[in-house]
Amino acid sequence: MIGGETETGADDTMAARLAGVTQDGDDPALSDARHRVHASLFGEAPARARRTIGRFVLLERLGAGAMGEVFAARDPELARRVALKLLHRDRLDSEAARARLLREAQAMARLSHPNVVTVYESGTHEGRVYIAMELVAGVDLRALFGGGPQPWRRVVEVYRDAARGLAAAHAVGLVHRDFKPENVMVGEDGRVRVLDFGVARAGEGLAPASESSMSGRGDLLARELTHTGVLLGTPAYMAPEQLTTGETSPRSDQFSFCVALYEGLHGRRPFAAESLRELIEAHRTEVRPPARSEVPRAVHAVVLRGLKADPSARFPSMDALAGALDRCLAAPRRRQRLLALGGLTGGALVAGYVVAGQAVTDPCAAGEAAIAAVWHPERAAALAEAFAGSGTPEAPQQWQKIAGRVDEYTRAWAEEHADACQAEKISGEQARRVAELRMACLSDARRELDETLEVLARAEPAVIFTGVQAIADLPPPSRCADSRALLAGVQPPADPAVAAQAAAIRGRAAEVRALRRAGLSSRAYEEVTRLAADAAAVDVAPLRAELDLLTGQLELDTARYEAAATTLERGFWTAIDSGHDEVAATAAVALAGLVGGRQAALEPGLGWARSAEALIRRAHLSGALGAALRRSRAQMLRVAGQPDRARAELDAALVAQRAAPTVDDLDAAGLLRELAGVALDQGRADEAAGLVEEALRHARAALGEHHPEVGRALRLLGTSLYSAGRREEALRTYEEARRIGELAHGPEHPDVGDAMNNIGATLDELGRDVEALAAYERALAIRRRNLGENHPSVAGTLDNMALTLKKLGRLEEAEQASRRVQAILRVVHGERHPEVAVNLLHLAELARERERFAEAAAQARQAVDMFTATLGPQHPDVAFALSDLAFILLDAGDAAAAIEPARRALELRSASEQPDPLLVAESQLRLGQALWLSGRDRAEGRALLRAARAGYAAQHNERLPGIDAWLAEQRIEPGP
Repeated sequence: MIGGETETGADDTMAARLAGVTQDGDDPALSDARHRVHASLFGEAPARARRTIGRFVLLERLGAGAMGEVFAARDPELARRVALKLLHRDRLDSEAARARLLREAQAMARLSHPNVVTVYESGTHEGRVYIAMELVAGVDLRALFGGGPQPWRRVVEVYRDAARGLAAAHAVGLVHRDFKPENVMVGEDGRVRVLDFGVARAGEGLAPASESSMSGRGDLLARELTHTGVLLGTPAYMAPEQLTTGETSPRSDQFSFCVALYEGLHGRRPFAAESLRELIEAHRTEVRPPARSEVPRAVHAVVLRGLKADPSARFPSMDALAGALDRCLAAPRRRQRLLALGGLTGGALVAGYVVAGQAVTDPCAAGEAAIAAVWHPERAAALAEAFAGSGTPEAPQQWQKIAGRVDEYTRAWAEEHADACQAEKISGEQARRVAELRMACLSDARRELDETLEVLARAEPAVIFTGVQAIADLPPPSRCADSRALLAGVQPPADPAVAAQAAAIRGRAAEVRALRRAGLSSRAYEEVTRLAADAAAVDVAPLRAELDLLTGQLELDTARYEAAATTLERGFWTAIDSGHDEVAATAAVALAGLVGGRQAALEPGLGWARSAEALIRRAHLSGALGAALRRSRAQMLRVAGQPDRARAELDAALVAQRAAPTVDDLDAAGLLRELAGVALDQGRADEAAGLVEEALRHARAALGEHHPEVGRALRLLGTSLYSAGRREEALRTYEEARRIGELAHGPEHPDVGDAMNNIGATLDELGRDVEALAAYERALAIRRRNLGENHPSVAGTLDNMALTLKKLGRLEEAEQASRRVQAILRVVHGERHPEVAVNLLHLAELARERERFAEAAAQARQAVDMFTATLGPQHPDVAFALSDLAFILLDAGDAAAAIEPARRALELRSASEQPDPLLVAESQLRLGQALWLSGRDRAEGRALLRAARAGYAAQHNERLPGIDAWLAEQRIEPGP
């Protein structure tokens, strides 16, 4: 019995029997029942005995659980209150089990740690084990964090202390086995204490989950299981190995801890399940943080590592996990930003504000911890594991290159931070202001890194090979040293509430930029569309300009060209009005490339370029933006048919690049590829091939042998070889590019589609027309699947197919394909774009083949008008259209009408800075035929025909026999 006999024991026994309560064990709860029944029957309270367990006097019952009951008790020897846990008899059905539990309780009694509840004593009483421990006045974590969303920092602080308690227990060989929110108390003194070590092992052994236990539903997973023969503990928090095999270890405690921490941060557990079977299945899936969570990515990285199904993939110890949480907490609280910083690097803008006057305790002291909270060994290991488990063979190698770049970036960040701290010690108001702005700039850069690593952590196939470029595209920390640019920023909103709203929007914009940086532009476009809708109510002009810029860039990425032009122009003018020069300059650079290059409007494009240049100078903006401007100018000039001027722009960019203290392999490879493209425009195919070979060396050094960027460079090399007439070499090169694309991304990726398109074109040139069509069909299927029906690349493949079908005499099919191309190009580019004109010439050729001469001539004249209006009357493409028109009119038997377009084509081609001899010969041939057949001026016609024949002969052109046959038919001697 508990306690001693009383004078009214018989009455107690009778009352208990009347109430239907037995005296099994006479435990304290039954004594309470007898007391209540006695009072109701006899109207008086019986004399109460002092109830004791060992030397502890029970005071009141505090609660009960699956393991036993908890009482408040008094220790008369030490005059203190304690909590006394009395375990149920059925939990200890052997002497060995009781002995093991007592040994663990004794070990706990020897453990002294502020985050572990103190155990004073343990023993047995009438076969039941009791444990006397510190009585904590406070609440458990279920009660503390169960009332809705909590500030992440407070949750992490509490759980970090609990982690320290677990680590201390593990150090003396104790495993908790049932860690959950109810087993952690926060006392009225604020101290966190972990309870109930080892209690889940009170039975003879832990049984793995049985078939019957797997079928339970509802809240079973959140309850302790107590039935004999089934798993003991609380399944919702158990590690996979604990559920399936009963194995427990410090790492199974770690898993349970992270389930509870995730629940504290997000208000729900990480694994959705209603039965043990479902829970075991759920453990095999990857855990993701909820969308739009305010919890920092560094915290998520810690939690997700602790939730790995493989115990060896978790932290090596609870000490390591607690240390990782320490680093997360050491990062300074993010400051709202009110001054425009940031700049374009690889097309991504980082622009925002800094709240003036917000106190920071010691940003210099926190610098190392701040960057370590973003990039630390645990995160690096988790990312490496994610890449290794992605199923992509090249992923581990790519991660090594990414990690090396992150190491370089964080070293540069730390050096810049240290330098900024030294500057902060300089006296003077402006110096202090610059130091504050430098700190804010570095905070922005750190956040961009954090968001980018979060995207890379998903290890999706699409991001594995974009990771190196994504890190390279981060805003360089060195930009934070430009005091003139920092001081030239926009003013903050006057209303602190509006400033806070703007800061929240910018935080989400950083996530969108990270998606774009990693090559996930379609997903980023969806996100920025939602973000823009949410931001509509925040009336801050600089913020609107930033979002328009980001949206316009993503519209460019996803081939929404007309929309991009509108959005970027709106963002430009909003930025100009609000003094946001960096956004305005970046938008102007993008508009120069879009309007002057893709939309082929040279003068407006050059106007945007001049605006960008002025803003870059005025605002002292980054060298990267200046380089982007030169590339935009080169793109415009190439489209305008001025490759020499384009080459001059890129040569200047190359000189500036090589003059820099260090030259990044990625930047070098990109510029060399652009130079190769201009060399192709200039007809220098062999020079282009050499430039691409040099670009390939840089790309392989930066990215590895089988990176998709290497494959893209190989495609350009193939085009150079193709243009040089080395078709078999070109075919082998394109096949290697295709193989790299398939290894990296699988057989249905756009890179594979691009390679197949080029393979088709090369096979066509080699006379393997049926194989060419098969290659085109595969390219078309891939491009349609990935890019949609109305993408320019889909139009490009259809156009190539039409040309091959025409060669095969399948004119009806060829015309259908070309008309589909015309429809796509008008949707993408508008009604009068040069690409539309090129396709009109293809349609005209098909109409000529089918002897629909009037239709063909009308289409060719439309093309002449479009080229003239968009590219100018001197553009080489005007000469192409005029030459085609002349040929159509000659074939129609209207030689007199062919004279004027043929003469204009010859004049344009002869006036070129570097005339192409074959094109000049072709124009001489057309005009000579028109003059000869019309009888207008046969002497001039004969001279032109002989000159044309000599031009073709000098180039050993394959058309020479046909020209000789026609001259013989007309009885014209080939020579003078």
